[in-house]
Amino acid sequence: DNPDSLLAPKAYWIGNTSTSWSATANWHLNAVPATSQNIVIPDGTTFSPSVGTSTTVNDVTIEAGALLSVQNSQTLTVNGNFTIKSDGSNYGSLVNVRNGTTTVTGTCTYQRYIGDQDWHLISNPTDDNSISVLTGYYADAWSEADTLWSPLTGSSTLNVMQGYSVQNSYDDGSYETLTWDGNNFNDGNQSLGVTNSNVSDGTKTWGWNLVGNPYPSTIDWDATSGWTRTNIDPT
Repeated sequence: DNPDSLLAPKAYWIGNTSTSWSATANWHLNAVPATSQNIVIPDGTTFSPSVGTSTTVNDVTIEAGALLSVQNSQTLTVNGNFTIKSDGSNYGSLVNVRNGTTTVTGTCTYQRYIGDQDWHLISNPTDDNSISVLTGYYADAWSEADTLWSPLTGSSTLNVMQGYSVQNSYDDGSYETLTWDGNNFNDGNQSLGVTNSNVSDGTKTWGWNLVGNPYPSTIDWDATSGWTRTNIDPT
């Protein structure tokens, strides 16, 4: 009845007035979160939060469809766990703008909704390259040289920026959400070598490389601004 300590209530972003993390009216308790508080960023707010001044919190959860950004030269320090969620129609996103950084003491968790039946093209957004994350799924990698899909094995690793094709191996509602748990989310410049094994092949079956998005943020392939696709066809 007399606990030694009380947990601070969760702080929910409501985004009523702006994108500013430090504006009290953007939080449901009308107060900027304390360093001991757990943060929840929901979908559907008028404004998405942007960390414009370096700040420290405990746990952070980005709900499916929500976005959190950390501005240039600022740092979001998370002393607990950082979870980015997904559902059947939306994905949560974390964006470090230019030299913005996110430091996490606990576990970085990224969820990717798969469902029961369809094949999905996925890529690993964390620093954990263990194949164990795909337990319960059929998983293939594309071989450009052989122009075919090759099944992953227990000794495979999930390379940064490498795309994979996965399907739930169950149809009973199990394993609908694929979950990565790492020490860090991928950040900064990333690269992947691509190949074209036969440039003279008339069937145009060579040169296909499945390059994945290495970051914990969704990309709109059809967006006309915000990114460039140098020497990459739009379809």
